[in-house]
Amino acid sequence: MISLVSSTSLILCVFLCRLEFDSGSFVSALTIPTLGTFKHVGFSYYTNSWFVLQEVTTNQWTCILLCQRNVSCFSLAHNSATNACQLHAVPADNGQFKKDLIPNSQYKLFIRQLQPETTCPDSGWRYLASSKKCYQYFHPLLSFYDAEKECNTYGYGGHLIQPSTNEELDQLNMNNTRGAYTGIVWQDTPAGAFYYLDGRLAVWPSAVGWYGGGTYSGREDNRDCIATTNGNNPPWYQYWAGSGTEYPYTCELPIV
Repeated sequence: MISLVSSTSLILCVFLCRLEFDSGSFVSALTIPTLGTFKHVGFSYYTNSWFVLQEVTTNQWTCILLCQRNVSCFSLAHNSATNACQLHAVPADNGQFKKDLIPNSQYKLFIRQLQPETTCPDSGWRYLASSKKCYQYFHPLLSFYDAEKECNTYGYGGHLIQPSTNEELDQLNMNNTRGAYTGIVWQDTPAGAFYYLDGRLAVWPSAVGWYGGGTYSGREDNRDCIATTNGNNPPWYQYWAGSGTEYPYTCELPIV
């Protein structure tokens, strides 16, 4: 049976902080309930420090509170034997980041269940009715992983742009003066193919051209992401997400 624990005051928290939650539980966000819940989804943690926001020693409840109060925290792992608390800068259920988790029966993995956004973050974002998403171009140069982490911070479903139509492609090309990453990555499962970061199988917009001419003909040299050159409707090419090469980036955010 799934249990839901909620609170609207810190007084009630005093009585709840000692509670432990079973593997099917949801734990509600306390100080800002609209931010959602934390769902226990398995047993694993990260050993790669790139994915980790903070590591502290504390009980499970306080670990959840620390994540809830940090807008950059999207999941966490807690070891009940040692009270090791690991806050994550990425949503660990995302296919691109899930593959880096290390299975460990001592670490309970919780995913933050955020509420969908209802408006664009501010007037700098452009809403596209056909996709029901907001888009914003950012000038700072970031690596693939750092750009995706930054896009995650804007709300539920925030990712690097994941173009599947020519209209979405226009959003990517609008300010493309240096090249750009897309939110498309290679995943070995469920089937070896390129997927969007939200888990959908990638669909190439009809207007896309590929570097060197021709069409997409399969994965090349174990490359694991899709990037573009610069210019108006530039060709796409396969690249390495972990290369560290930095580009400006475009984020997308779904709106309901």
